[in-house]
Amino acid sequence: MWNVRRVAVAVCAVTSAAEFASAQFLPFAGDESAHVLFENAAGSGLGLEDFDSYSDGANVASLPGLHVSFDDPLPFAQAYEASHIFARSEPNQLANRPPDSDVNNPYIIRPEPGLLISALGLWETSSTPAGIDQLRLTAFDGNGLILGSVDTPFAGVAFAGFVVSSGASRVEISVLGNADGRNGFDDLQIGTVPEPATVSLLVVAAGIIALRRRR
Repeated sequence: MWNVRRVAVAVCAVTSAAEFASAQFLPFAGDESAHVLFENAAGSGLGLEDFDSYSDGANVASLPGLHVSFDDPLPFAQAYEASHIFARSEPNQLANRPPDSDVNNPYIIRPEPGLLISALGLWETSSTPAGIDQLRLTAFDGNGLILGSVDTPFAGVAFAGFVVSSGASRVEISVLGNADGRNGFDDLQIGTVPEPATVSLLVVAAGIIALRRRR
C-alpha cells in the first residue's frame, strides 16, 4: 500500500527511512512538500472531496465518493469569506459549526461497513496568514484505542494527514486552541481498504466459485 522508497528519500519525512517498513502510523504535517509525501505514502486509490458541489450551509452527512460518513452534529459546507479566510480551493470549505449549535464540535468520520480508513489528509484553513486555528487528526481502531494523531501547523493554510497500515475504524478531527471554537478544512483526501474479515470472506467466495467452475 505504501510506496516506502519514494517517501524515505524526502528530506522532510517524519520518521527515518529505517522506520518506515515497520511503522504502523505515519503522520505528515506542513506545506505542499508534506502533502506530496503523504500522497506518495498513501499510494493510489485516494479519493478527493473539495465540497464545492454543495450549496452554502448544506449539512454533509456522508461522502459516498470517499466511502465515509460523519457522526452528529453534522458538519456543513461553508462558502469562503474572501475578506478574511485563507482558502485552499474555492468556493467552499467544510465547517464544524452547524447553524444554531455549540462551537468546538469535532468532526467524527467513519468508513462504510466492511471498510477501514488507510489514509486521510486535509488542508486546514485559517483567518490570518500566521494561522490562529489548528486541528488534530486522531485515528482509532475498532476497540477505540488510539493508533496515532497529528496536528496541523499554525499557518494560513496548512496540511496534515496520516497513513495507517492496520486501518482505522474511526477518525476524530478535533479543534485546538481556537478562540471562537470554529474551524474549517478543505480538499479532504481519504483512502479505504477492506476489513480483514471482509477480505477473508472474499477469498472464500472466490474459492467456492472456482470449485463450481471446475465441476
